[in-house]
This record gives sequence, structure tokens and C-alpha cells, in this order.
Amino acid sequence: MKSIIPSLSVLFLLLAVACQDPYEGTTYQVYEENPISSYLAEDETYAEWVKVLQYADMYNALNQADVDFTAFVPVNQAVLDFYQRMGVTSIEDLGKDYARSMVLYHTVLDTISVQDFINASFTTNLSGDKLSINIDSVNAGQAILNGEARVIHMGIRTSNGLIYVLNDAMRPLVETVFDRINDNPDYSLFAEALTKTGWADSLNRLADTLYVNGEAQVSLRQYTLLAVSNATFAQD
Repeated sequence: MKSIIPSLSVLFLLLAVACQDPYEGTTYQVYEENPISSYLAEDETYAEWVKVLQYADMYNALNQADVDFTAFVPVNQAVLDFYQRMGVTSIEDLGKDYARSMVLYHTVLDTISVQDFINASFTTNLSGDKLSINIDSVNAGQAILNGEARVIHMGIRTSNGLIYVLNDAMRPLVETVFDRINDNPDYSLFAEALTKTGWADSLNRLADTLYVNGEAQVSLRQYTLLAVSNATFAQD
């Protein structure tokens, strides 16, 4: 489920840099090391992720010299495999909003040292979602991030943060519970039942906006859905 972004001011700063981008075509380099985006752009291993950053208008945002980040960056094949799973051929097919959500989902505000990373059980990304961390006890220097991607290289240093390299891209939590069910053909009967009973509308809402003393407050809707597959229905 989509979570509230913990630091709205930072998000607004990122999006402001992304949208207005007064320094487009320049970098923010103030040290001998490159900032995150520039570092990635110089290595073909990350060319597909650089395309995501550029299309999302987040490339320069991750080059800021006065903000520290931890970037979880999938290698080229990982991004291409992600597109295949999503049934698309490029980030443009998913749209700018999705691309930005994807970048935020793979980015943490602050520099997470390797020592802190291996001692942590989770970290919170810029989407406000908690990503679980499980250190691989067999393969030294590797970890499983959020049960979705293997960290194959930890703590590449840049002038404004660290990069952790992934062998897979993670799927941002921008879809509702009903979206996930409705997109899976193995649960088409259950999705139809949710629609006919009116539950699809409820499960399609991420949050409610409440007004308390004249101030808007967002209340997240979170569900645990025990879904029944078509195969299970067929057994009855």
C-alpha cells in the first residue's frame, strides 16, 4: 500500500529541481568524486537506469550537492527484465508518474553506510515505504532487498551519497490491492466478485482526506486481502 512520504519538504525540493531544473545540462559537482547521477552516466552498466532518471526528470535531483542519498540502482538487464514482467518495452510505456514513483522507491534520503546497512532490518525510502533488508549468509557482500532484488555490490561512494547495485528492479507500490488482483488472470473470478459486490471501489482507494480544525489530513487505507484463485474456485 502506498505510504505517506515522510519528508514532504524534501520531496517538494526534488520535484522542484526535476520540474524547473534551472541547471539543466550542468552538474553539481563540488568534489573530485561525481554525484550519483553523473557517476551512473559514466558507466554503461547503468545506462537503462539513467534513462529512467532522465525520463522521470529526476536526473539532476540526484545530482544535488547539498542533499545526501542512498540509491538502489538496478543494472541494465535488471531494468529490461522488469519491463518484460510489466509487459512494456521502455520506461516511456509506463508514463512519467510511474517513472518518478520508481525512482523515489529506489532512493533513500540519507547516506546508509555498509555497516549500517548490514545491521539494519529495514530502511525507509522516499516513497515512505519500508524496504526489508536480509543479509545473504552464503554469498558474502550480498543481501536481499524487500524480497525482490539482490544487492550485488554495496556502498559505491559518490560525492552526495552511496550506491547499492541491484540485480533486479523493485516494483513501486503505486497500485491498489484491487489493481494487483485485477491484473492477475489467475484471480479473474475473485476480481469479478469484488466488482459485483462493490468492494472493488473500496479496495481501489489509497487514502481518505479528512479535515481537522480546517487542516487536511491524509488517512491511509491499508488492507490484508485473502484472495481466492480461479483454481481454488474450480475445486468446489
